[in-house]
Amino acid sequence: LATRMSALVALTLLSILSPSARADLSSCFVENSTWISSNIIDTFQPVADYNECQLLCADHSNCSAFTWTSEENTHAQLFCFLFGLTDINITCEHCISGPPSCTCSTESACSAQEENLIDVINGVTEEVECQSLCSSQGSCSVYTWYDSTSFPSYT
Repeated sequence: LATRMSALVALTLLSILSPSARADLSSCFVENSTWISSNIIDTFQPVADYNECQLLCADHSNCSAFTWTSEENTHAQLFCFLFGLTDINITCEHCISGPPSCTCSTESACSAQEENLIDVINGVTEEVECQSLCSSQGSCSVYTWYDSTSFPSYT
């Protein structure tokens, strides 16, 4: 029964019926920090927020990180800088930096109810792949992913 259960529940894509806006930053974003300018591979302006900047980074094949500048930045307002390398970290006032995508990587799961379950996909071995599958679904805003050590596991 456990093997059958783990085969059935590898990935649960969930839809939040009434999503609320988050006021705080996810732990994968860093404020007031960036990298040296020689590592910039592309620049966009104006970019409304750090989430849009992250999407631009995710769409660029060579982007390993981004920095978005707010309207309060005195040197560059509402810019999105994409970086190929992130080897030398420097300070940047009124900036938010992060990776091309964020995974939650916590041991928690959303409650799968009939009204919020979008799909169950077997054999998803990496959390980032699960996140990508969720992002590709217009109605998916939250995912639950099980690794090989979880119950139920993806195998």
